[in-house]
Amino acid sequence: MMTPRSQTTKAFAAQLLAATLAVALFGALSQVALAASVPVSSPAIDQLDITGWTRGRMTFYGRDGYSIHDGACHYGGIPHPYYVAALSDWWPEYINSAYEHNKCGHCFEVQCDPNGRSYCRQDRLNTSIIVRVTDRCPCHHENPSNKRWCCGDMPHFDVSHEAFGELASHTGGWVYLQWREIQCPDAVGLGGEILHDPWSWTPHCNREGDNTLADLAQREGLTTFLEAVWRAGPAVWDTLTTRAHTSSIIAPTNEAWEQAAAEMGLTVEELLDEPSLGEIVKYHFLGDNVDFENSLCDDRQPGGNTCEQEKAWEKCASPDFQRDGYCRQTCGACPSLETLSGNTMTLSTDNATGLTVIDRGMGPQNAHILRVEEGCNGNMAVVDRLLFSLCKGPDAKGVLQVAQEAGLLRFTEAVWKANLLTDDSLKVGDEYGLYTLLAPTDGAFDKVVKDLKFENFTEFLDSPNLAAIMSNHVIKGKQHMGYFEKECHDLAMPSEIIDLIPTSSSWDNSTIGCAELETLGFCSNSWIATGYCRETCGRCKSRGSKQKEALLSIADAPLSLLQSKVNAEDQLRVYNVDDSQVPEDALKVSVIREHPEDKKKRSQSVVIVPDIEACNGLINIVDSVLR
Repeated sequence: MMTPRSQTTKAFAAQLLAATLAVALFGALSQVALAASVPVSSPAIDQLDITGWTRGRMTFYGRDGYSIHDGACHYGGIPHPYYVAALSDWWPEYINSAYEHNKCGHCFEVQCDPNGRSYCRQDRLNTSIIVRVTDRCPCHHENPSNKRWCCGDMPHFDVSHEAFGELASHTGGWVYLQWREIQCPDAVGLGGEILHDPWSWTPHCNREGDNTLADLAQREGLTTFLEAVWRAGPAVWDTLTTRAHTSSIIAPTNEAWEQAAAEMGLTVEELLDEPSLGEIVKYHFLGDNVDFENSLCDDRQPGGNTCEQEKAWEKCASPDFQRDGYCRQTCGACPSLETLSGNTMTLSTDNATGLTVIDRGMGPQNAHILRVEEGCNGNMAVVDRLLFSLCKGPDAKGVLQVAQEAGLLRFTEAVWKANLLTDDSLKVGDEYGLYTLLAPTDGAFDKVVKDLKFENFTEFLDSPNLAAIMSNHVIKGKQHMGYFEKECHDLAMPSEIIDLIPTSSSWDNSTIGCAELETLGFCSNSWIATGYCRETCGRCKSRGSKQKEALLSIADAPLSLLQSKVNAEDQLRVYNVDDSQVPEDALKVSVIREHPEDKKKRSQSVVIVPDIEACNGLINIVDSVLR
């Protein structure tokens, strides 16, 4: 039977309407999928916004061979909590990759956008992170993946591994995000900050009379500790004054610094000038806020039974044991407190004094907590010893171990032998002091044995002059040898970085240069020494110059560093050194043992391989024995 035209028309209209609605619905759903979620804003941050919220994309780096501490902005050591970002070439202000258009030091607030991908953390959908720009994500780069992300198809942020993990799962590799540029809040330091609840977030220490950790240290008279933190750089000083989060620190007394310096054979000022000062100081800063009283590793019993009995009855895993901290030592459940240096420590009770004891690291005695002071941005445990470890951990290797593994067997044997000959020993093997070693090759020792007319190496080791000869090869502290480079110069320091340097308020920060920073002790900070002030801080030397750097050995013998005629890449592969890290057209450093009373006695050696890192210093392989 024929279908009436009216029915046909109605059916067609209904089908058309259904199709139209389907298309519209599909389009609407597609738009929802593509549209950004509505971000949760903080009223405290809204007044600082520069741009509105915009959708973008986010990847991460920092665990892929590209360190967040070596960015294009030359900040160097990034402070905790390491929330930083590299902007892609999408950013319209990038002009020929010019530094001044890199947005260095600017702040962005970012949130993960769950629309489009499913890798946002469900427990952090409303969480914001304020990231500081410390690097670039250039389109043209040795890393081929940059072309996929950083060539300007959309706003793209390459954030630190830590920042990405706070908002999303690393499994997905990338996510969409919401972002806006903001003025950097006073409460947020170079390392950025996380806002778990943006709507209710307010800075700490915003009431009259509040004392920050810096205020507490000043009030307690911990002047050496404050000086050390100040010199150690932004990786730690930000913690003392931040109003964005709370932290726990361990602050040694002035007397503790004097003791530690004496044990290392240094004055306090020499210790504060050590290049490793930043690492020493970071051992006293905990990653989280800690209740020192309730974090003890002890065997507090829940009743009349012993902890051994409770463990045998399998009570260690019970909720009340974990909640109330019973039998922590026996149950192997002691809280592990991680420091910013990456080391861990535990707390226990000294039965003789009743004081809380902190794991001593490499020092000769335990450290006792004398008192705990509470501040508006954390708490501070005042202790009677320095807590740091130059050579702690399974992978730590001291200078002599590194030298031995490099095949410098005669050198290590001679140093150990020299340690036994005099009361004033070289003190290299204790791994408590910081040293720079000039380590001659085995061939160099064979030559000096022949030149000095010894029958063999054993006879040389028995020589009464052994200690005097070997002391020429040991320098106190970390002395970088490096190379004489074709281009060695300081970089202009932008105002964003100058403003982060905690100089006295009487200084005009805009005029501070590398010479002033060296005077203030900032060359001990890697972000200054390797980023902006390489020449002033002695991390490089200019090729062709006649500059002569004077040093003293551990026995006060005069040494001079001069430019040699040997190409920097020569012989490196013999010692399994990656010559791709050597500056182009660089020359090796020559070390001269001066004899002012008789210039004919001067001896010379070329540094074949410079600056091999050890946990307590640097090793430089040289081609001759200095006499």
